[in-house]
Amino acid sequence: MGKKRIFDNDGYDKNGYRRNGFNRDGIHRNGTRYDKRGFDIEGYDKDGYNMFGFDKYGKDREGYDIDGFNKKGMHRNGTRYDDLGFDINGFNKDGIQRNGTRYDKRGFDINGYDRDGYDKEGYGRSGYNKEGINRNGLTREQQKEEIKKQQRKNFLGLINKAEKLSKGEMSLEDYIKCSKTSIEDLIVFAKKENMDASIIRGLHKYKKQYSIYKKPFSKKQYLESTILQIEGKEVRPTEEDVDKCVDYLNAMGSLVCDKTVRDTVRQYLRGEIDITLKTEESQEQIEENKYAIAKNKEEIKENLIGTILDQQNRIKSQEKEIADLKSQRRSLDE
Repeated sequence: MGKKRIFDNDGYDKNGYRRNGFNRDGIHRNGTRYDKRGFDIEGYDKDGYNMFGFDKYGKDREGYDIDGFNKKGMHRNGTRYDDLGFDINGFNKDGIQRNGTRYDKRGFDINGYDRDGYDKEGYGRSGYNKEGINRNGLTREQQKEEIKKQQRKNFLGLINKAEKLSKGEMSLEDYIKCSKTSIEDLIVFAKKENMDASIIRGLHKYKKQYSIYKKPFSKKQYLESTILQIEGKEVRPTEEDVDKCVDYLNAMGSLVCDKTVRDTVRQYLRGEIDITLKTEESQEQIEENKYAIAKNKEEIKENLIGTILDQQNRIKSQEKEIADLKSQRRSLDE
């Protein structure tokens, strides 16, 4: 019989190893970080999985957790629901939890609201908390004033864009990047606001070009159907060529659409443009463009809110006119 090993109060033998064979540094007595079964001091193998096949985040080798869901909320059966009909958050299609109620263990329903109608951050369905403050830190009255200011800003912004575009002071590409208002709708707007006839005529010349620049680029379709004639030879663009040109357009802050990508790839393969940018310069430019794009998205969002509110105001005005007419008719009948 071998000598019985003696362990100190901390669980280590005279050589500094615990009963599981690991020392304080996570080294096994065999000289590696893994025991004879292939697991480290924390119980994970070289690929980061434990004896049950799950990593530290509870995901298996295919990305599914212990309940069979991946990070996108898809179950391994190919649907968003497990074999009992519950999704990754424990709700079925009717919004009922596994416990038979409409609320999960944290007290929230399928839409993320508690029994009092507030979300995790304390805001109700209308966007205001119990103190009447929204996520922007404004009361309902303050929010109304902000909306009015934004409507005015959006209105003046659209007037400015119509003038600049019609006079050639703004390119169509730049207009498309900062506005979701189509040329057709911009012309209608210009007419409604009685803008100068020269401005309306200037906008009309962009109608056909606008539809061309709004066509999205399909890399798959382009690669399957495109053969270019370069110096008398047929050249088929590669996926790498396309990706380089798209990166170049993004770095330059240009519009990425079917036309711009096709033109850039053609010019690049003909040697007419140099799309190689220094890493530092391109990264800096990309960051600047990300900021500009984010700003444009915010402006588009604000424009959309303004349009919706404008429509709501028109509807209210029409309803009031109808009510007044009915009232007048009743007076005449009496």
